[in-house]
Amino acid sequence: MFGLLYGLFEQAFAKKEYYALILGLDNAGKTTLLERMKATYGEKEALPPDRIAPTVGLNRRERLVLWDLGGQSGLRSIWPKYYSEASGLLFLLDAADEKRLEEACSAFQSIMTDPQLDAKVPVLILLNKQDVADPKVVERMKESMGALAATSSRPSALFPICALNGDGVVKGVKWLVEQLREASSA
Repeated sequence: MFGLLYGLFEQAFAKKEYYALILGLDNAGKTTLLERMKATYGEKEALPPDRIAPTVGLNRRERLVLWDLGGQSGLRSIWPKYYSEASGLLFLLDAADEKRLEEACSAFQSIMTDPQLDAKVPVLILLNKQDVADPKVVERMKESMGALAATSSRPSALFPICALNGDGVVKGVKWLVEQLREASSA
């Protein structure tokens, strides 16, 4: 009897865990974003970047476990190994680095067309460093990434952010969490 009650209690009060990948080219700001999210949503003060723990509590009933994967070209080959476990995906671009837009688009397209990534996984595209980027470049990046995202049936959204000061981060994360909730209740 106790086992049944304990099981019901656990189910009623257990935190729902979502697993999300943070992907993007090197120097796009992935680790800075993770640290900003920890500072915003974590229960404790954020640690220095060299001591980052990749779990962020969103509220008392949910937990977002984030995997910040390296973006160097040699490390991108490991990304697909994480796709089967992903509930969501965040893709960061350095909006201040127009020279790497083509490379970022190519990496993003590889992700979106990989059969190992479930078609229901929501994708949050974040144009980071928009505070120092040329607005015309940001618009071109929005158009390029939006066009690539539109070729997929999975839910996606694009937000300009500044991971360093947090501008736009909460809005983007709210969108992702809402998509994760909808997917888990369907």
